[in-house]
Amino acid sequence: MISKDKTSSIEEPEFALGYKLFIKLSDGTSLPTKWFKESVIIINKFLSSIYNKVISLTKNTDVLPNDYYVTFKIQKEAGASTQLVDAQDFIKFKAEYSKLTARKSDIEIYVTIIQSFVS
Repeated sequence: MISKDKTSSIEEPEFALGYKLFIKLSDGTSLPTKWFKESVIIINKFLSSIYNKVISLTKNTDVLPNDYYVTFKIQKEAGASTQLVDAQDFIKFKAEYSKLTARKSDIEIYVTIIQSFVS
């Protein structure tokens, strides 16, 4: 399947992506890590998928995309993670993911919730 990202004039193929999702709540606690595998084409659909997973795993429908930020890094990689916000970040994300095949590492996606919610 081929799709066209509005921010890019180049058509890109869909690719299968496996990743670990970490969610850190605003009180500093973390939910157990969850493994996901899905097909990805463009950043907007991927971030929408992440949003749906955040709602499902936190069981909090009040969480909005502006209430958290998303970053990624390769498993066991030293240093800070890279923010995943727009098409430019997604290019880097896909390049890092392609390196994983040879290294047999996982990509980790971190959702850090910055807004606290009263249940």
